[in-house]
Amino acid sequence: MQIDAAFVAELAGLAKLSVPAADAERLSGELTRILDYVEQLQAAATDPAPAAGAVRRRDDDPEAPTGPALLSASAGLFGRFIRVPVVIGEEAP
Repeated sequence: MQIDAAFVAELAGLAKLSVPAADAERLSGELTRILDYVEQLQAAATDPAPAAGAVRRRDDDPEAPTGPALLSASAGLFGRFIRVPVVIGEEAP
């Protein structure tokens, strides 16, 4: 959905906000990108086939480890929390 500066100005008027014209142009681009992203999220939520390269995880996976199996698959404990292996970036201290 494309939002233009005129729509931002109208919306600002309805909200009783003062938005300078220079800011209305910038905000129109930001709002357009936000709405485009929301549309992508909605499409991903309703699309039964994931995009190429995307992997979806089942939240109700009966094979998910629990209890002792979960602890043996983890990187250990940190207090009462389970550590998980580092996936991106450098090793945590």
